[in-house]
Amino acid sequence: FIKEDEFLKRSFTAVEFDKIEEVTLSVRAFSYKVRLGEVEKLEHKMINYKAFVLKMQKDNRLEGIKTIDLRFDNQVVVTKK
Repeated sequence: FIKEDEFLKRSFTAVEFDKIEEVTLSVRAFSYKVRLGEVEKLEHKMINYKAFVLKMQKDNRLEGIKTIDLRFDNQVVVTKK
């Protein structure tokens, strides 16, 4: 799904797996990480991520983010720097 979307394809630079097989993505243009957790519902998580990032870019608020957590259904949880 990520490779089919130009915005998402350009966004991520690395994929990391932890000990319990949860996924974290590194972002190209900013220093925050994106926690996916399990790759289930990946399309839904990426739609939420894209909507969130586009809104935050519009407000120039992405620089203050440490982590974007997409592990939870229907919400985006953010940790600030």
